[in-house]
Amino acid sequence: MQAQGQQQPPKGVSIEVFQEILERVNGNKTLTTKEICEQVIKPDTQAIACSFVDLLLLKHQHNNANNASNDQMIVGTATCFVSHAWSYSFAEVVSVLEEWSSQKQRTASTGTRGKEYFWFDVFVVNQHSSFCFHSYQQEQQQWSDTFLENIRQIGQVVAILSPWNKPIYMTRAWCLWELYCSVQHTSQVRLEFVLSKDQQILFLSTLKTNFDGIMNDFCQLDVEKAQASKAEDLDMILGAIRRSAEGGSRHLNSVVLGHLREWFV
Repeated sequence: MQAQGQQQPPKGVSIEVFQEILERVNGNKTLTTKEICEQVIKPDTQAIACSFVDLLLLKHQHNNANNASNDQMIVGTATCFVSHAWSYSFAEVVSVLEEWSSQKQRTASTGTRGKEYFWFDVFVVNQHSSFCFHSYQQEQQQWSDTFLENIRQIGQVVAILSPWNKPIYMTRAWCLWELYCSVQHTSQVRLEFVLSKDQQILFLSTLKTNFDGIMNDFCQLDVEKAQASKAEDLDMILGAIRRSAEGGSRHLNSVVLGHLREWFV
């Protein structure tokens, strides 16, 4: 995942955008998020080389839909940051977010929760941009501060774990960086780990019979062993975490495991 600093409040898209994209690929459950990016998002935005969110806003303006109600708007100020691995099935991601949204609506008091807008890197970040964080080493601190501030502004992070027993998520540097940013603002950012329905069933079944085994699997978490598609990104992320005044990678390992234990309970 790559993100650029934003001066305006971070934008997000509604669940309808995810559903429409999934419909365009005929509900294909095998396509990964990366493949959706390559086969749908990049071709759609290639002509004007913008983010998918900006394309949606341009279409909205072109269609003179300024009088649309809030419930009809598919782009808005982000209310939830989606932390995920690009190798996940896109259909699984959509299913998780649909269930999460429904659960929030069911548990919210009447009229207290509005429409959810998801900050999803594939949609929000310009996939044609040549900007690379590692090419601006002198600005890494500024980038780090901006990313932290975006997550703080959004205030809600949903981290998708799949598969439940050995989550790919916990091996990806970008995902762990997003967790790191979340735990820096524990008083202002709500962090939730979520599973798909199928994964929930498997998890709960095992949790009842082998809690210690589950904890042993997750205790193998080690930020220093994380991977990234670009070596430069890995060096940048690990470098930023190691420089943290809060204790670096060891601290992050401890904090994330603490959140996982709370989630289990």
